[in-house]
Order: sequence, then structure tokens, then C-alpha cells
Amino acid sequence: DGLGDTDFSEGASCKGSDGSLYFGGAKAISYFKPEEIEESESRPAIVITDFRILNEPVLVADKHIISSSINEVDNIVLGHKEKEFSFEFSVLDYKNPEKNHYAYWLEGYDEEWNKIGNRRHISFNNLESGNYQLHIKGTNSHGVWNSQVKTIQIKVLPPPWKTWYAILIYVLVVVGIVILITWVSIHQERLHHAVKVEKMNRNQEKEMNEYKFRFFTNISHELRTPLTLILGPVKELTQTDYSTAPKNYLTDKLELIHHNTNRLYSLVNQLLEFRKVEAGKLVLQIGEYSLKAFVKEIANNYKGLAASQNITFTIDKHTSTKVFFDKERLSVVLNNLLSNAFKYVDAEGLVSVEIEEQVQEVIIKVNNSGSGISAEDQKHLFDRFYQAGNHQHMGSSGIGLALARNYIALHQGEILVNSVPGGLTTFSIVLKKGKDHFGDVVFVDDKHQTEIADEEVVKELNQPVRTRSINTKAKGTTVLVVEDNKDVQLYLSDLLSNYFNVITANNGLEGYKEALQHIPKLIISDVMMPQMDGFELCEKVKSHDKLLQVPVMLLTAKNTDRDTLYGTKKGADAYLTKPFEPELLIEKAKQLIASRVMLSEKYAKKVILEPTDKDLNKQEAAFIDKVIKLVEKQMDNPNFDAAALASEMAMSSSTFYRKIKQLTQMAPGVFIRSIKLKRAEQLLRKTNLSVSEIIDEIGYADSKSFRKNFKETYQMLPTEYRKNNKV
Repeated sequence: DGLGDTDFSEGASCKGSDGSLYFGGAKAISYFKPEEIEESESRPAIVITDFRILNEPVLVADKHIISSSINEVDNIVLGHKEKEFSFEFSVLDYKNPEKNHYAYWLEGYDEEWNKIGNRRHISFNNLESGNYQLHIKGTNSHGVWNSQVKTIQIKVLPPPWKTWYAILIYVLVVVGIVILITWVSIHQERLHHAVKVEKMNRNQEKEMNEYKFRFFTNISHELRTPLTLILGPVKELTQTDYSTAPKNYLTDKLELIHHNTNRLYSLVNQLLEFRKVEAGKLVLQIGEYSLKAFVKEIANNYKGLAASQNITFTIDKHTSTKVFFDKERLSVVLNNLLSNAFKYVDAEGLVSVEIEEQVQEVIIKVNNSGSGISAEDQKHLFDRFYQAGNHQHMGSSGIGLALARNYIALHQGEILVNSVPGGLTTFSIVLKKGKDHFGDVVFVDDKHQTEIADEEVVKELNQPVRTRSINTKAKGTTVLVVEDNKDVQLYLSDLLSNYFNVITANNGLEGYKEALQHIPKLIISDVMMPQMDGFELCEKVKSHDKLLQVPVMLLTAKNTDRDTLYGTKKGADAYLTKPFEPELLIEKAKQLIASRVMLSEKYAKKVILEPTDKDLNKQEAAFIDKVIKLVEKQMDNPNFDAAALASEMAMSSSTFYRKIKQLTQMAPGVFIRSIKLKRAEQLLRKTNLSVSEIIDEIGYADSKSFRKNFKETYQMLPTEYRKNNKV
């Protein structure tokens, strides 16, 4: 302040005449005129002189914090480990620095200015992450505050575990833990439930085993009737002296066997319907038929059985009314009841069939004498797979009566039972008259059903029509039969031996070897065989050059559309299901062989007349098409002979010769020459090239042989042919 001393004596002061004040000190006298002292109006700037982190100076070289002098920095970004920092600052007033005072305000942390006197540094510790603004101001030595405030933006970064993505991870982890806990809880609950289900499944498995046993038992019940009507006549035929037999004895027995064989086949198909019935997907084929004729036709099939067992069998019909019903389903019901009646009738007892007509209903009754059915068992008799305590009655059939009840229910009718133990048992099929009760069912016509009013037996009208086979020229050709079942193999051999030269094989692998050795004109193969099945055999045959043209006929019991499609994709030319019609099998075999013969002749003709005919682009013609293209490619090469062509086809000369000869009826050399001559014929008709130029164009060795071969093919010389056929 300009004082000479700071220690003054009391009373050592005075005022001069000019207004000056004098003060005596220990070392000096200080004097001044009060009116001459004025307050300083200067506003010196404040500057930041130092910046420290953890008490270590921050250098400009440390680019990640400050890139220039701290006094020139407006923004500072600090990490989570750099939260302890300090600033030093100063006001640019050097008259009396000790009199300079300072204040700061950390916006975002403090609510007001903090005055720190003449202290020139401030420190901060453990600031929370976030954005702050540091404001610093100072006074001059007279205590006048500078209006210009130094401001620095400070951003303290959060630690990694407090960033937004860390928080997101925490949330996800928490959610994941919750989900895991939930999943574990659900899994535990499911395990608990699975244990219960497993216990139930074990119980159901036991019931299922019993179900399967009953199911196969019931199937055998359904098949037993036609088998009985087949085995009975067959046994009679083997024990009959035909010299004393009646005139139509053999025919009648064979017709009965044939009828029940068809019935057996029909029953096998009906077993497949059982699931449809249970699922409610069965659609009836309703038509209007004579009930009397229908019942009599079925009942007559049991006369032979009745006679062989000394059973009185009567058919009593009192109506000629036509009724709407499904013949196939009602025949299943009636056959089932008759089969049971004959099965459980007592020795030399009575079985009868009656038709009773009422005002709105028609009733078919099947009666038999025997032990009868108890009242308790009658309540469950039509339940599926029900077996009563007494197995010697109709309740043991299970599936038969359950299926019968379902069929009759679909007819909007009912089936009833009335039985007296030790007396007569009567099953009644009640059908409604008219057709209104069927609702929206589509009705069908039966062209084979004719009403028979008298007492004569209804004859089947659907006998196969006898037609004369066309001459296929297939007699004596070689046919390979591949079948693992010896009985079927022997039957096919006997059946086909009258028409073909038959060779046999026991499985697909053996059949393939036989086919390569004998090159048959036709292969007839079963599908399901050991070592190699029919599908694989067919595929290998169709992929071998020597066997490509051999047709394959598959015989199998797998008759679904999927199986047929699969066999066709493997190259099968025909697909017949077992049991097959013998005459149909023979005719298909003849036609397949004949088609290959005609196709071979067609190829031979096409090769001569149209070497680039697009009709040849079939599976059987692929080989010929490739050969023709190779010949056309080498058309102008006179050295391109049969050996060169075989080499291009990657075949030996002998194999190529057999293949071409088999498909075109020509030797390879003749085949090449025919294509060259046809090209010459085209050039003669469509161009003005001379004969010599054409000879060069088609690669003929000399003109003399060309003219000779051309005349042999077209019956005239090249010049004459051009004159008569020029386009």
C-alpha cells in the first residue's frame, strides 16, 4: 500500500497545514493526503495456472485429458479413476497480490459461490459422474470483483459398472435370472407332471398290450368266417370221387371258394375302415336295393356250412320292398351275425334268417339255438372289445359287433339282441324305410343289382368279360420273376410258363445278376425282399446301359398312392397289387414286351428317316439320341467309324455293338451310314450343292460307294432323286 512501516507509536501523528497526515513508525514516517487516495477501477483477468490430478500435474502431452494449456481449455473429460483433481489460478494484479481475493462455484454440485479469500487453489474429491461447470472469479487489490468469470466444462465419466450398457446388462441378467427361475420352476412342475404321466402311461401300456391282444383276436374272428367257407369246400373237394359227383358239384364248390376268397380280401380292406368309423370319417354309399334278394344272396353262402354240420338253416322272406342301405357295410353286419350264429349254435341246432316288414321299418332277424347270453352280458355286448365272463357266446367277438353297431347307427337304424339262456338268441337289424333320415348323403346307383321276386338264388352279374388278346408276338420271350416267397414264385412260374420262357430269382440281388446274364424282355419283381428290395432292383435296372430298355413290373401288397408314386419314380413300368388278377398280369406282361419290341422297331425306322427327330428324347431313346448327336458332330469325318463312335460313348466295341443292335436292329456301321445318307438326302432336296460337295459334306470315302448305298436306300441315284424331290 506504500506504507514505510507497519509498526506505529501511539500519538506519533499529526496533520500538516496542507492537509497531509503524518504517522511515525519505528523505522520510517508515512504521510499522504487523504483526498489524493482513489479506489482502483482496474479489472484484472483471472487465469488458471495449474491443473492437477491425484496431485500430479497434467501435462499438455497427455492428449487424452487436455490438448493445450489448461488456461485455454474449455472442456475437460475425466475418467472414473480421475475424480480427485485441483486447480490453481491467479488474478493479473501485481500491485498487492496478497490483497487479491477469489471465489468459485461448481455448478451441478454447489448452489452458490464459495469465497476462499486470497487462497489461489481449489480441490475436488469423489465427485459423482456427470456434467459440471466450474466458475472462478477474483478481485483486484482493492477488493473490486472482476465481472469476467473463467468457466470450464467438466465431465466425470461413470465407472464401467455404472454405464448405461452395464445397467442394461444388469437388467438383462436380472430378467434372465427371473426367466431361469421361472423355467426351473416350470421344469420342476413338468417333471412332477411327467412322473404322474409316466405312471399313467405304464398303466395304459398294460391296457394297450391287452388291447393289442384283443384287437388281433378280433381280427381273426372277422377272418374266420370266409376261411371256414374256403377250407370246408376245399376239404370236400380233396375227398370227393368226381366220377360219382353231381354234374355241377365242382363248379358250385369253386364258386363258393371264389366268393369267399373275395370276401376274405374284402374283410382285409374293411379292417382298414375301422379307424375311419371310430374317427367318424366313413361315408356311406347308399343305394336302393331289394332287401330280400340281398339277404338271400348272403345267406345262401352258409347252406354248405349248415349241411356239413347237420344244422337246420332256414331263410324266411315275407317282403319284396326295396330299402335304402349301403350294401358293403350291411353285408359286413349280416355276415358277422350269421358267422356268430353258426359258431355258437348247439349241435344239430337251428339257425334262421327272417325279414319282417312293418309300417315304417324293416327288420332283419338272425336266430340261433344254443346256450344263450345272460342279461348282464347283453348290456355290454356291443361295446368295443368287451368280453363277457362266459366266452362261449357272441360277446367274445368284440370288434365284430361293435363295428356292426356303428354301421347300423350310420344308417340311422339300430341293432338289438334278445337271448334266453339255454334257448333262442335273436339279433335284430332295424332299418327305416325311405331315405329322408339319411340327410345330405349322396345316393348311388348299383347297375349290378336286380330285384329277384321269386325264390331263385341271385346270381352274380359282375363276372369278368372274356375278350380276345391281341397278337403281341411276346410268346417264347424270356421273363425274369424275382420273388422271395417260394409258393408265389412257383405260382407265377406256372402261370407265365405257357406264354414265356421263365427264369426265377429269390431276391433282388440275385435277380439283378440274372438280369445282367440273360437280358430278359421283362422283369416281374416283388417289392419287399431281403438283400435288395424291388424298388432298388428297379432303380439299378433303369440305370444300367444293358438293362435300360427292359420293362419292370412290380407286384406288392403295398397299394397306397405313396408306394405307387415311389415305385413309378424308381422307373417301374407297371405296378400291380396283390392279390392280382392272373389274366390281367399276363396281358400286362404281353403288352409291356410288345411295346418294347415296337419301340425298338420305331427307333430303327426313325434313325433311318429322321436322325434329329425330337420324339427320341425319351428315357429309352436317350442312348440313341446321344449316339446320333455324336455322328452328326463328326459328319464330315470319313475316318469316324464304329470303333471311334464306341470310344466316344465310353464303351467297348462289343458292348456298343450289342446295344445298338438291340435298339435299332442295325450294326453300328450301318447305323452311321444311315444317318449320313439321310443328311445327303436332305442336302439334295434343300440345297444346290453338287453331288461331290455333298459327298465331302457327309464324309463319304468315295463317290462310287455313296451312289451305290444311296440307290439301295432310296431306289434311285442322287441326281435322279434331286430331280424328283427338289424343294
